[in-house]
Amino acid sequence: MSRIEKHFEEYVEICPYCRKKSLVVRSLIYEIPYVGKALLFSKKCYHCGYSHADILPLEIREPIRIRFKVKKEDDLCVKIIRSPFATIRVPELGVDMTPGPLAPMFYTNVEGLLERLEDLGETFKALALSEEDKRRAEKYLERVKKIKSELDFTIEIEDPYGLSTIIVLDEEQKRRLSIEKSGDVDVETKEEGERKGKR
Repeated sequence: MSRIEKHFEEYVEICPYCRKKSLVVRSLIYEIPYVGKALLFSKKCYHCGYSHADILPLEIREPIRIRFKVKKEDDLCVKIIRSPFATIRVPELGVDMTPGPLAPMFYTNVEGLLERLEDLGETFKALALSEEDKRRAEKYLERVKKIKSELDFTIEIEDPYGLSTIIVLDEEQKRRLSIEKSGDVDVETKEEGERKGKR
């Protein structure tokens, strides 16, 4: 269960959109399971309606590499916590979800991750500037549909700050989960270094 710290702040700033001093900023420190202390903050402009919320982890741990093999329908309910610094990889799709400067922390499950990956393909298809780009997006979407129906794929997470995790539901799933400390995850670039040992 999350625990609230006594570090609540509220103040008013100038809204970046309407330029009125009506942007209310609120922040609060939470103790979040699996993540540790994190800053929860929200911004809402009561003039134009602009709003934004995010969670920022306040702890740093050892770099980790997580691997989970999806095999059955129950695995769709397995929980995934991805920190703003982590890369998610699905080798069967040939896709990496790498963090950008404003990448959010997100909490989802395997089914939700598949929906994100499908939405990504639909976006690529909609923005395609050539027939070749459109065909590549369509082939990617076909691979997404295939792994959704066959449920035989791998989720890999590399987190240079060790704040991400995959939460399984039972012992059988636990046998298909590996979490290893990985000193070769590059903290500066978040890129994968030389792989060592067994995966």
